Amino acid sequence: MIQTRIMPLALFMLLAGFMKANSEELLPHGSNRFVTRKSEVITDFKQGNLVIVQSAVSLSGKLYITGHSAGSGVFEYRKMIKAAKESRAHDYAALINVTMEQTPEGLKLMLQAPNPPPWSGAKQSAVIEGELRIPFDCELDIRAGYFDIVVEGPFKAVSNLSSYGRLEVNQITEQILLATSGQDIIARQISGDIALETSNGEIRIVNMIVGEKQAFLRSQNGNIIIDHCVGGADIKASYGKVKATNAVFNSARIHIDGSYSPIELGITSLDNAVITAVNINEDIEITLPDTASVHFLLEVDADSEINVEGILLRPVFVDDRRLEFISGEGKAEITAEVTGIGDIMVEGMP
Repeated sequence: MIQTRIMPLALFMLLAGFMKANSEELLPHGSNRFVTRKSEVITDFKQGNLVIVQSAVSLSGKLYITGHSAGSGVFEYRKMIKAAKESRAHDYAALINVTMEQTPEGLKLMLQAPNPPPWSGAKQSAVIEGELRIPFDCELDIRAGYFDIVVEGPFKAVSNLSSYGRLEVNQITEQILLATSGQDIIARQISGDIALETSNGEIRIVNMIVGEKQAFLRSQNGNIIIDHCVGGADIKASYGKVKATNAVFNSARIHIDGSYSPIELGITSLDNAVITAVNINEDIEITLPDTASVHFLLEVDADSEINVEGILLRPVFVDDRRLEFISGEGKAEITAEVTGIGDIMVEGMP
């Protein structure tokens, strides 16, 4: 004999009511868009200063990471859902889980969702926007590939080595390692071990003090713009401008490799520096103090020109394509070469 059990109606209604009461409230946020109210998770630091931020690849959004003086990590966030029906949006929101836990090294924030997710295409999505507040001088390891990230220190270090989001950091004191694709990197007040790389995006730096190793900067199809740099750098760009202003290169090694990338260097000091700039089919422009002590070696292809102004020079070798000369005692070295079509211009400034 087959026996069946039927849930009493009262019990069913009670469970349904319980599930509805514990689901996150969704507020309308435009056409077929919904947003939860802000939620918060808090975890105390017990030891270490490493903070890991890890997201499922099926999630995207924007994360602000800021410092505070408390001995805890605080994450305030909201979920933003795009779906044709509110009921579907509730389902999607319930699949996103946010946790923060202590680790032997510090803290770990996890943004979890199914992979593959039930949402896809332009008409369905699940996004998290949040602010993480952690103690000053922490080290950040970010593994959230589809998030735009804004970091406001001071923090000791930040790394995000595989991203498709826009990356912006401020006040990093010891190490900054960032790589993204199709987006910009903006860095302000950074120092120490520095490596920034993007494709189809721009690198913009304000106030960079380089540690013992050269700063490593790479951009494909985008500009590299630096305002105030102290120390050495290894720079490579294609199809984008390389521009450095207020550069202090004392005792530093600078190598710039451009391909269809205009190079502009505004140098304020270069005692005992070694500077090499190589370009393909674009100009190289260098301005420096007119009293600088430099050994120059400049070379271009046919149909291009070398122009030097405002510097008292002693020629060593001169022909149509190559100019070698010394200013002052020749303590620093500048080598500039353009292959293809492009001029070299050097100007001394009072």
